[in-house]
Amino acid sequence: MKRKFKTIKTPVSYKEKIERAKFYNEFNGEEKINVEELPQGEIFEESVLMKCSKCSYEETAELDIMLEIMEMHEMDYPILEGTKSSHTKKRGTVIPIDIYNEDK
Repeated sequence: MKRKFKTIKTPVSYKEKIERAKFYNEFNGEEKINVEELPQGEIFEESVLMKCSKCSYEETAELDIMLEIMEMHEMDYPILEGTKSSHTKKRGTVIPIDIYNEDK
């Protein structure tokens, strides 16, 4: 299914690739990653820019987590409870900024 919102792709640095490979090797006893033979190609971290419908607070969220939420609740896009507007009587919802802009 095609996503209804855009993602932000951020390249992972070589140093971060090495750290991730070492972390993986610590917890995986069977198949280890040879750190010296890491792929030279780019690996991206994907995130989603989210915005609160009540207070307009913006934050980025990891795409992997948002996809899990969407699958678990059978949603077309992630909908989270706003935490920054919790001091008011009615909390807002935090949704991808593309969806927020469509609704305005």
